[in-house]
Amino acid sequence: MRLEKTGTLLLDAEYIDNYCREQSTLSMEGKMCMLNEILLAKFENEVSGKEVTFPAREKKALKRKYEKYFGDGKWRGSIFDLYLQFLEQQAEKGKAVEVPENSFDVYDLAALAYLYKRIKENDPVREASHVVIDEAQDFGMMAYQVLHYCLRDCTYTIMGDTSQNIHFSYGLNDWEELKKLILTGTYDAFGVLRKSYRNTVEISDFANEILRHGDFAIYPVEPVLRHGTTVQKEAFADEAALLAAGVQKIKAWQEQGYETIAVVCRDEAEAAATARKLKKYVPVVEEDLETAEFGEGVMVLPVAYTKGLEFDAVLLLDPTEEKYPENDGQVKLLYVAATRALHELAVLYTGKLTGILAKKAPKGRHNQEFAMETLTKAKEYEKVSLTQKEAREENRAIGIQEMDERNSHGPKRIVIKPEQIPGRAPGNTSTTGTAVMPKSSTGMRKAAAETGKEIAAKTMQQRAPEGVSAVFAGAAYRGKTGGKAPGSRPATAGIQSEKAEQPEHMNTSPYAFGAIPENELLRMKGHSRIKCAVKWAKKGKAAVEMASMYGILRITPITPEVIRISFVKGVTAKVQDTYWKPKADTSFPWSAKESKTAVLVETEKLRVMVEKKDGAVQFFTPDHKLVLSEKRDEPRMIDGGMTWTFFDWSGSEKLKAKGILSTEWLDLTAKARYVSFGGKQARMPLVVSNRGYGIAAAASRTALLCNVRTFGTYLHTAGDGQIDYYFILGKDRDEIIKQYKEL
Repeated sequence: MRLEKTGTLLLDAEYIDNYCREQSTLSMEGKMCMLNEILLAKFENEVSGKEVTFPAREKKALKRKYEKYFGDGKWRGSIFDLYLQFLEQQAEKGKAVEVPENSFDVYDLAALAYLYKRIKENDPVREASHVVIDEAQDFGMMAYQVLHYCLRDCTYTIMGDTSQNIHFSYGLNDWEELKKLILTGTYDAFGVLRKSYRNTVEISDFANEILRHGDFAIYPVEPVLRHGTTVQKEAFADEAALLAAGVQKIKAWQEQGYETIAVVCRDEAEAAATARKLKKYVPVVEEDLETAEFGEGVMVLPVAYTKGLEFDAVLLLDPTEEKYPENDGQVKLLYVAATRALHELAVLYTGKLTGILAKKAPKGRHNQEFAMETLTKAKEYEKVSLTQKEAREENRAIGIQEMDERNSHGPKRIVIKPEQIPGRAPGNTSTTGTAVMPKSSTGMRKAAAETGKEIAAKTMQQRAPEGVSAVFAGAAYRGKTGGKAPGSRPATAGIQSEKAEQPEHMNTSPYAFGAIPENELLRMKGHSRIKCAVKWAKKGKAAVEMASMYGILRITPITPEVIRISFVKGVTAKVQDTYWKPKADTSFPWSAKESKTAVLVETEKLRVMVEKKDGAVQFFTPDHKLVLSEKRDEPRMIDGGMTWTFFDWSGSEKLKAKGILSTEWLDLTAKARYVSFGGKQARMPLVVSNRGYGIAAAASRTALLCNVRTFGTYLHTAGDGQIDYYFILGKDRDEIIKQYKEL
């Protein structure tokens, strides 16, 4: 669509199509609203300060048009009617479906929730942070898929026993598919708790043998060492004899002091008929299962009702071949019935006993029998193992950083004049400048008893990093200015001249450029939803700052082609300068505009837009062509000194990282590599795209780029504590490198 009068293209079909596909988590109404906001922002930016002016009435009319160009954001259909239409279409295709009228099962509710989220939700609400599910095997994967979609960024505790899935056709028969859906985070865990404290050894062995008749993966239980009587199996000639034996068995158990007894039948009709017969001889709990209270006494139950209950003694009544044919569903029903018994289990029957109980389990029938295993979880972030040289380099860098902090915030340093050194006569000028030591340095106080030349040499050996002046502030100050500390002088003549060039800062990362990271390090940790929506914006002389609930975002124009993007976590935090250029050296024209929906920073060569709703940074050419965007659903994260900036790189985009040599380029298309230069002199990692831009990460230690969609597409740094990168626009690689070298 183009703007009237000017003919300027505001949004093209490709942009709209890409936006709708990429914003997969937004509802239909949400996409309509966001497209309206994007279009309105582009319209307002276009008509503000342009040569072509619009009369107020015409501008107002166009604004009303673009506010609802994609619709008013309201879908006026009925979610329920849409669901019914779907079911009717499935029925027409010959599938067996039940159309709900006045009652809904869990799968109806899941389908309705999913449709609502996909169509109508335009203001996502986080309904829960953690969900606990018991008897998880009773629900099919459709319910879990919907739950996972609706409750994003939620953690789970899921418990159950797949061997007790009596709804074999749609429940869970193993954990594997659910594990692939839910257990994707670094700290997610899965464990089989095998020990059974309910049944005796004899009952557990009997139940495990039942399981082995099934053709599915099983998790056999291991009982605590508590023995009881052997499970009784006895046949009778007819129903009268069976009933008499059942009454006798119940009375015998009652005499032994068992308070809860269950008589398990195949279905509700058989249970009701059996209860009517038994109550003539023994007290039976109310036979109406809708009103019955589960407690002491004799209960007559259909097998499906026993799941989740336990009884002192269980009588499995008449499990014949006809009632329990040999299939996986019946195996699980009988397993549930058998494991309800704490102390006693008896099987009484007439006719032919089901083969599940009468025969030995066929060997190798089930797919897999899971052995005993402890709680397992995904690898946590591995502790990096450093060589002795790498450890020394890291300790030196930490020492410089600590000294820098001590110089800025700590107590004043003690300055020892030559005449204060024992053995040094006043006026002896064999050393120039002053020897400096912290108050807390006991080793330095001890050294003060030695001669002047010895103390200078020992100070350099014990305290100074290799090739760094004994005036520690000089080297540490480079961390802030990139040059020498003002007024710093060498401590000892002959060690380093005052005009000598200060050494480069070293990158202490243990990873060499181009090294391949472990896959487990690439997986993102589970975390709560990060709120980057812009609350306010403020323009200064050198930069624009925006605040969200998560932290402060700063956009600093460095040159017309280079923009610095910085972010610190916390609303009171401040962006710190790095070893590289913090702001523009020379002034040049740039502007900042704020609309209701976005903040725009614009130079002659580059446009940077931050939409207030999500806080993601987007980079455009002056003709409004999108070059790069941070991810809209989660643009960034900082955790414990580590940072992640998530970029929306397209599948066709080619990325390459600049090596140390002029001809060295590392292909990063669909790859993950370390792009920092561990063990080398500090320099910014540079990544260049074939779309005409580069990203230079202001990272002093480890920097990793992940362009593998399975794990995410992001730039990760460790040790700096703030997100800091330069976006460089250039027509080709040489132009980008030229701009990069100026930083």
